[in-house]
Amino acid sequence: MSEYTIEEFKQEAHSYLQAYLGKLPSIQSVPEHQWAGQEVGHPSELRYTLKQIVHVGDSTWTLHAVLLANAQPRYLRNAIYAAKAQWKLQPDTGTYLLIVSPYISEQAAALCREESVGFIDLSGNAYLSFGSVYVEIAGKPNKYKESRPLKSLFSEKSCRVLRVLLQGPLKAHKVQKVAEAADVSLGLVSKVRKLLIDHEHALDTGDGILITQPDKLLNAWIAADRFSERTEIREYSLLECDIEHLSNSIEATLASELNIDLAYTQWYAGYLRKPYTVPPVVSLYVSDFIDEELLKTVLQARRVTSGGRLRLIRSKDHKGVTLGKQQVNGHTLVSDLQILLDLQGAGLRADEQAAELRADETFNGGWKT
Repeated sequence: MSEYTIEEFKQEAHSYLQAYLGKLPSIQSVPEHQWAGQEVGHPSELRYTLKQIVHVGDSTWTLHAVLLANAQPRYLRNAIYAAKAQWKLQPDTGTYLLIVSPYISEQAAALCREESVGFIDLSGNAYLSFGSVYVEIAGKPNKYKESRPLKSLFSEKSCRVLRVLLQGPLKAHKVQKVAEAADVSLGLVSKVRKLLIDHEHALDTGDGILITQPDKLLNAWIAADRFSERTEIREYSLLECDIEHLSNSIEATLASELNIDLAYTQWYAGYLRKPYTVPPVVSLYVSDFIDEELLKTVLQARRVTSGGRLRLIRSKDHKGVTLGKQQVNGHTLVSDLQILLDLQGAGLRADEQAAELRADETFNGGWKT
């Protein structure tokens, strides 16, 4: 952010705060000239503080406002702790801390509530709770989205980095080693690392980056994942009813004879890892699709538009989805992490199988610390 935009943010945030509080009927007055401003913290955190005394009914409150241009959780937490220490803020003492930022995400809002801190963002969201004042507005979209080279933690190549970092037992990783394991650039790993730390999913230790909130990160990944957008699927009906015999035939034909790289996923993979439901479909990632006449001849598999008991899946990033693949009972499966992602919303009791797998203490190598 340039010096111009820093100053612009300060002015806009100050004016917005003044106008917003002035509209609240429970606050008697907010004199503009009484705001006392102070710049604090490192310039990269863009933190400025304002102090104002307001009257609420028969009581007097001192408001301490922190203008925070970047309210990602890591910066937000630092700002809250610094402000509380600076002003020695205590609950129920006539003082109230609030954050003013271009946008407060749901995660940041939860942190504010947890710390008994109010917030007002320039996108229209707000939470204030002091004296007889109570305001809560949520769900307004971010009007100040920045254009970044890395728009999401869950882009195709970024997910390769996450797969490496989430392989248990969880440990610290150097950026160079992650880049080599994921086959991505050092620059991409550095950007993912920064986002993970900013969103408090990871810590930067002396030995490298360490995932500290794997379940929260996985939940965010599940919410962002779009199976249909990252895959192409071909379904086949089968005469073979014995799944074990079918899988052996598939491996003999695809892997041994045609040199197709494959790995099972979804129901069958979940069943092999943590039996819970009888797998209704055999799904597997393949590095390339196979001639349908050959499948008819060898597997008696006939292409159908839906409802097939065999699914061949080609991913937009085969190397990525097969990172961390594993051997179970002589069969090659994708990682537990990938099985779980692929089961989400797949129907046919897939969510139950996913829950059973995730509950296992050895899930994805074990995340217990």
